[in-house]
Amino acid sequence: MKSKTVQFFRSMILSALFVVSTFSLIGVESHPDSGWTAIHVVTGSLLVLGSAVHLMSNRAWVKAVNRRPVGSLSRGVRRLWHTNLGLLIAGAICALTGVLWLVSPALQLNRLHTLSGLLMIVLLFIHLILHFRWLVNTIRQLTGGRVQEHGTPQTQI
Repeated sequence: MKSKTVQFFRSMILSALFVVSTFSLIGVESHPDSGWTAIHVVTGSLLVLGSAVHLMSNRAWVKAVNRRPVGSLSRGVRRLWHTNLGLLIAGAICALTGVLWLVSPALQLNRLHTLSGLLMIVLLFIHLILHFRWLVNTIRQLTGGRVQEHGTPQTQI
């Protein structure tokens, strides 16, 4: 498989994990002693692992961008840099508070955990919007160019 294809499917798996983790939180909040907690913990743990893989697979970009002063980056790259930094910080806070809350619920970290998770939702949507062109182009390549930008299938003659 091509690297771009692998990266695309990794991103889709990471996005699916994020969606399941986010929706499982609703189950955790409404039924704290149910299986939703286990689903949330497992998907959250997989998100941490998947995020590390995502960062490692993009390390060339991260190194290249971080070698330069932020002010010298183009506007689009600067937006992505700030969004990624926010995701990294919010993700670290969410992961840390999640682990600490599991180990010692008396610490009352649920509010910080939830707020950092909500911030991650907003930042992830921004991240996806900033990568929209890459997503569309990759989908086109995977489908042999049969998808128009608005998602309407083309007919090939």
